[in-house]
Amino acid sequence: ATTRLRTALAFEIPTLSYWEYDPIQQKITASNWYAQLGYDPQQMPTTLDALTPLIHPDDAEATLNAFGDFLEGRADQYNRQFRLRHADGRWVWVESRGRPIHDNDGRLLSVIGVHYDISQLKDAQSQIIAKNDELQSLVYSISHDLKAPLVTVKGFIGMLRDDIATDDRAQAGHDLRRIEEATDNMTAVIDDLLALSRLGGEGLCVQRPGATVR
Repeated sequence: ATTRLRTALAFEIPTLSYWEYDPIQQKITASNWYAQLGYDPQQMPTTLDALTPLIHPDDAEATLNAFGDFLEGRADQYNRQFRLRHADGRWVWVESRGRPIHDNDGRLLSVIGVHYDISQLKDAQSQIIAKNDELQSLVYSISHDLKAPLVTVKGFIGMLRDDIATDDRAQAGHDLRRIEEATDNMTAVIDDLLALSRLGGEGLCVQRPGATVR
């Protein structure tokens, strides 16, 4: 009855499947793994050795070692995130959690657990990382674009000071125009930044003479 209930619940929640491991027979039974991974029920592995080829090569060793530590009692619980190969060749991220069942003498009788399909969560995390990288690139670009006119202004202020001291009005006028251009560029960068903040930064590419803010 318990097995039928687990199976029924798993089919109601497509991203969830129940599994059980018999350490004596070294057999795996599961509810709807095949549905999660696109296989026929007869294709699903019933042993750890048969399951291993379905685990992503980058995840297999750590995943199996963690399960081995759990079976040997070196870990109180089993909780791992790893990738399983779908029947169509793509990788499905799952979070697997297991709990031990012992007899009255403390011997391990079985392990019961669940698999959550966390592919959407991993995709969302990847998008956040990509957005964070984009934001860092944006901050670097804006910092550079803001610093450039400040350096220009500072340089021409020094030259303007010298021109005033020598009463060179023509050169002083030139210095003032360059300072004005630099402040206009800085204003453009700030306007771009404000536009970016209003639009949330998604897909915005603002171009102006001499600089691009993305």
